[in-house]
Amino acid sequence: MDDISLDEWNTYIETNLTSAFLVSQACIPLLKADEVIGRPDGGSTINGGRYSEPNLGGDGISKAGLLGLTYSMAASASTWRIRVNAILPGWISVQNECKEADEKGMDAHDGVLQESHQTHPAQRVGKGEDIAEAVEFLMGAGFVNGHELVFDGGVSRLKYPGA
Repeated sequence: MDDISLDEWNTYIETNLTSAFLVSQACIPLLKADEVIGRPDGGSTINGGRYSEPNLGGDGISKAGLLGLTYSMAASASTWRIRVNAILPGWISVQNECKEADEKGMDAHDGVLQESHQTHPAQRVGKGEDIAEAVEFLMGAGFVNGHELVFDGGVSRLKYPGA
């Protein structure tokens, strides 16, 4: 962290934390419970982010800040019956992550090395669909508020992931 400039730090905070705050703040009027229009329960918002890489301290710290934002919003927004949770994904395979797979027209998930899949107790890295399922679960789970949903294929439960 000793080589991160203040500009880089501010970029991490603005990108990962301030943006989530501003979007959430803008959505509150739309998410509030409103008996008059037939919406007795408020909406739900989901923050996300988890892992950091070495030498990217601002990234990891700003993502930890998202958890604080989630907890604070969960307590504060409950006044309007708005639920706030966080999804904490592990490695999610996405398009343009593997140049070789992209060039061959392969699905991004298929381009991941088998060894990478095997480092996960689930025997695969995550897919975009996994994020969608986690969001769908949290949106429908009316009694879940202020929760961190970790979905990383079990990697966080290993003593030495990848060893």
